Amino acid sequence: MKFYLSWSTLVFIFIGIAIFFAFTFSKNTYQGIKREYRLFEVKKKELQAIKEGIEEEILQKEEYAQKIKEPAILIKVTKEKMGYVEPGEIIFKFE
Repeated sequence: MKFYLSWSTLVFIFIGIAIFFAFTFSKNTYQGIKREYRLFEVKKKELQAIKEGIEEEILQKEEYAQKIKEPAILIKVTKEKMGYVEPGEIIFKFE
């Protein structure tokens, strides 16, 4: 007993297989893109937190720069941080 397939049946089978593989490929691609999107969202949140930290640090430094422009504070900072003394002053260091 011989089994024959017509051309229309073969074409139908081929189209069915092609649709199956296309669906499987698109599903895998979609899942990969979705996974990458989640990773990018996590990275975006991390970078946003770093950015906010840097912006806060910039604000603190700008406030410090504004404060240090006052002569009394400028003298205090240069004495404490750089060890400068005015003529006639005596420095006591305790260890």
